[in-house]
Amino acid sequence: EAGGEHPDLRAAMALLGPTVLQNLHEIVVSARVEQFDKNTKPKDFLIAARGSFSGSTFRDLLCRKGCDTEDYRDLQILKFTPENGDEDVYFTTLDERYAAMGSRENVREAVDRRAMGTHSVLDATLRNSITRLSPYHLWLATRGPLQKTLAGSGNPMMPADAASKIDGLGIGIRLGANVDLAVELLSVSDADAKQFHDMANGFLALMKAGETTPENAALLNSLQLLQHGREPKT
Repeated sequence: EAGGEHPDLRAAMALLGPTVLQNLHEIVVSARVEQFDKNTKPKDFLIAARGSFSGSTFRDLLCRKGCDTEDYRDLQILKFTPENGDEDVYFTTLDERYAAMGSRENVREAVDRRAMGTHSVLDATLRNSITRLSPYHLWLATRGPLQKTLAGSGNPMMPADAASKIDGLGIGIRLGANVDLAVELLSVSDADAKQFHDMANGFLALMKAGETTPENAALLNSLQLLQHGREPKT
């Protein structure tokens, strides 16, 4: 659990004026990456939020066009259909500080984990990635296999044989006067990690050698490529 409010998120929400979003301190979205393609909408997802949920503000917002309710354990779960949506979404407040929204199964599992005091059902590798990336203001962490997701569109920058060697991907963005970006790649083996590291170094050298603007040159010179075991980082 992160401590305190996220100052940058709070400042961004304040720019929107007096809205219900000002009560949110942190938001985490969890979903399976293979759901995201151009033909289907993701159905298996969970949005967890930390903030102030002591009143009925969120309930009133979600249920403007009506909600169904169901009791589960000692909580009430709301069911509603979003505008322009064809799948029901479920929402519940786990306590005054935490809320969960998503598919029925995932919201119920969040209630179960909260009731049993279980804070994580993630495997150790993904949990470690999240721990490293969570200090960033915006972050994404995912585990493989990612071959279908990364190479399914026929992208020549990510052929299928290279994508099959990637077991995880993480991205972190830190906002401020300068935007910091970190990309973490988890390979299947140490040999694959060295190959990706060498490829990235070669690609970076080619970009530095080409014609570029002073701004882009400064950006390229600021990039660092690091390799830690199977996990080369940028």
